[in-house]
Amino acid sequence: VRSITINYTFKQKLASKRKQIFNFLIQMIKNLFLTVVCLGLLAASPVRADCTAWKSDPGKTSATLDPMVIESPHNYCDDVNLTQNYSFTHGSVNQLKIVFDPLTEIENAFDFLKFVYTENGKETTKVYTNKGFADLIIPGNSFKLIFTSDPWTVKYGYKFTVTPSDRCKEPAPGITNFDTDAVQVIEGPHSYCSNMNVEHEYKFTKAGVSSLWINFDAASEIEIRYDFLTFKWTEAGKEVERVFSTLSPYPFRIMSNSFKLKFTSDGSVEKYGYKFTVDPSPCAGMRGNIKYDVDTLDLVTSESSHNYCPNLSATHVYNFTHELVKDRIIIKFDRHSNVGDDSLVFSWVDTAGAAKTKTLTGAYSWRWRFMIEAKTFQTTFNTNGSNEQWGYKFDVNADPCWYYRKNDSWGHSTRAADVESPHPYCHDIDIKIYHMWADSTITALDIKFDPRSELEQNYDKMALGYMDNVTGLAVRKEFTGTVFQDFVMNAKSFTVYFTSDRSVSKWGFKFTATPIRSSSLMQHDDKGKVPRLPSFLKMKKSGKNHLRKLEEDDSE
Repeated sequence: VRSITINYTFKQKLASKRKQIFNFLIQMIKNLFLTVVCLGLLAASPVRADCTAWKSDPGKTSATLDPMVIESPHNYCDDVNLTQNYSFTHGSVNQLKIVFDPLTEIENAFDFLKFVYTENGKETTKVYTNKGFADLIIPGNSFKLIFTSDPWTVKYGYKFTVTPSDRCKEPAPGITNFDTDAVQVIEGPHSYCSNMNVEHEYKFTKAGVSSLWINFDAASEIEIRYDFLTFKWTEAGKEVERVFSTLSPYPFRIMSNSFKLKFTSDGSVEKYGYKFTVDPSPCAGMRGNIKYDVDTLDLVTSESSHNYCPNLSATHVYNFTHELVKDRIIIKFDRHSNVGDDSLVFSWVDTAGAAKTKTLTGAYSWRWRFMIEAKTFQTTFNTNGSNEQWGYKFDVNADPCWYYRKNDSWGHSTRAADVESPHPYCHDIDIKIYHMWADSTITALDIKFDPRSELEQNYDKMALGYMDNVTGLAVRKEFTGTVFQDFVMNAKSFTVYFTSDRSVSKWGFKFTATPIRSSSLMQHDDKGKVPRLPSFLKMKKSGKNHLRKLEEDDSE
């Protein structure tokens, strides 16, 4: 019994030991399995970088034109809500280009990268998620960057380069060819820079293109009288030039398939600049309603296409808004103008409030012109579908000073004469006008100024030049501002010199020159005789240099 008991006890202990060993092996296998699984998961999971500095980064401001690289940690962290601001403060930056690194990836539909910026005066948001991001163009010089991630899966993150566009970088002179008859958009930088001098040529090479319709965007603006946009082209063997320096340039037609464009700016005010479309189709600008808002005194040319298309109906409204424009507009036709049995109708409301129309058909004489007593008028051109002619072309002259921009000479007989500038006068005048009284008994002129006379002080000037018949010396009296002092001129002829700059206009000047014949007022020489005028001031009896002698009752 003792032997059996010992043997049984031994077997129990052995079975217990075996069970312990078995359990140990099972636990070892479990631990090994878990270790392998954990190592596999660890190998498959992304590496998380330290995001502390990134989460507190407010963004960056650059004062240069150098590109900027912006990126998240790789891989980024979960549960992030980041906002950063980036800007380029260099004065010539007007656009930013965003180019993404190919590795950029964000958890699709759960994590987001947002760009917030201003476009056309409105806040715009561009949202990215997943991968394969397209490049982005941001108008202006700044943007806000917003990145959000959820608490779970993370990816590589983002990396991109921001390149500022230098709007003041002038392209090299060259030529751009368009082998198409589709409308093209041409524009400069917005706003443009100081001291720009850009030249470029544009040509439509597709067969059949013979004219181009230029139509400006409503936002177009160029500093008046200081910055200039110039078009040049060849028409009928002659070079034609059209210069704009204004707010909202008016549309016009180029009778050629190419043109040269030049833009120059000074060193002061910067405006929006220019943007226009070029339509090479045969009857562009000849259908529908078109408005010309003209804020200039320059000559405006309007013309149809040549030879025009059938079944047209076009209404053009011309509105002259310049402060110096009066209710007197001159229309003068090109000598080639001919609309056959079609009609061109002018209509306007005159200063008395009466509606006026003038209907034109057939061919116009190259000397034919008429006046419109208004600042606004419209034309209506209708064609009947047959017998298309050359079309029309006319100049619109709204400059109230057009008659005061060329040197001239006036002859007077015996009466007093009023000499005056336009009221108010215009910009950019540089003129001299010669006046002479032919009566041999006249020895002096009494000059009396109108009290309203006023010129821009020190910038606009009027002078009277004459040969004093007492001293024999040349005299020049200059006036500016509001000081116009009456005086007696010892001469019966004088030259008016008048110059105005490009800025302020005042009322102008006006004076009356009254001949003096009384011996009591005459200035005598030492022999008691009135000296004769120098020979170069005497009127010639023949030749082209004689002065025009006006009738005494001539109002001019």
